[in-house]
Formats: sequence, structure tokens, C-alpha cells
Amino acid sequence: MKRKKEEEEEDEEIGTRALKEGGRERGKWGTDGGKCGSEDLLGEGGFGYVYKGRIDEHTFTASKPGSGMVVAVFKVIKVAIGAAKGLCFLHNAKSQVIYRDFKASNILLDALRSTEFNAKLSDFGLAKAGPTRDRTHVSTQVMGTQGYATPEYVAIGRLTAKSDVYSFGVVLLELLSGRRVVDKTIAGME
Repeated sequence: MKRKKEEEEEDEEIGTRALKEGGRERGKWGTDGGKCGSEDLLGEGGFGYVYKGRIDEHTFTASKPGSGMVVAVFKVIKVAIGAAKGLCFLHNAKSQVIYRDFKASNILLDALRSTEFNAKLSDFGLAKAGPTRDRTHVSTQVMGTQGYATPEYVAIGRLTAKSDVYSFGVVLLELLSGRRVVDKTIAGME
């Protein structure tokens, strides 16, 4: 039991440590004359200031912090590319990290200026250390959000970096189509 708790604590720290190591070259993220007020500020940490930017819950489109304005498709693509770079960093780190719960709500949008969005990954609670030595996968208890996990992971608990790539594809499909992967308002969707 003690070993499992230690393993869980280590897993929680993996993602945060990896991102902090990669984020050192970036300076403070501020509003730089943007229109983000203190009510839009989520917090300040090792990466600087993070402001609210969100994927709208009804239209599933990115919206400008505090404005409710829908963002152009090229900005949505920019957010997707930023999130992909975050996953790429985790997967190619010296000690590989598998995010395991990649979904739109775990992508924070930082408005460096009022018109720019910088994607930042959040919620590393389910992150796992990747396979080591000659292993191809990590066998683990299935966790994450319904609809985003690979069928292989759900069926037999085999986790690889490709699992995150699959989840990224689901999020990209959601962002570009404007539909959720699981929509309980549609009859027959569970």
C-alpha cells in the first residue's frame, strides 16, 4: 500500500517538474496592455500569469478572455498547435511523461496580449512516467475521461505516448467540428 501511495505522489510531480524545466526560457506572461482584468486572472506561478480563456461549453469554440467573443479558426488552430507542442515536450523529455487525460478543458489559454492565445497544459494529476528501458508501454489502471482514451488503453490498460496522440486527435476533431466527443443531449449518446 505504501508503494502505491509513493508511486501516485511521484506521478503527480512528474508533469509539473517536466513543464517547469521546459518553461524556464519564457519570461513573465503578462497582460502587456491587454484587456484582461483581475477578475480574469486564474493565478500566477512558475510560468507567470495565466488568464481565463476557455472552450465555450455550449458552442465548443475558443473565446476571448472575459469577452464572450468567438475566436477565428486560425486562433483555434494556434491553440491546437500550442497544446501539441506541450504534449511533444512531455513525450520527448529525458524522462518521458504520458499525460493520460488530455482534453479541451485541460488546456488553459493565456492571453499574452488581448488578441493572442498561448496554450498551457494543466491538471497533471493522472500523468504517468512513460515506459523505460526496452518496454513499449506502461501497464496501469485505466483512468481518464470517457471518449478521450484509446480503445486499447480502455480494454487492456496499455498506456503509451500514442494514447495522448489519440486524445489530441479527439480534441482537434472537437475544436474543428464544434461538437463534443460525448454529448449527452443527443439521444443514444451515453
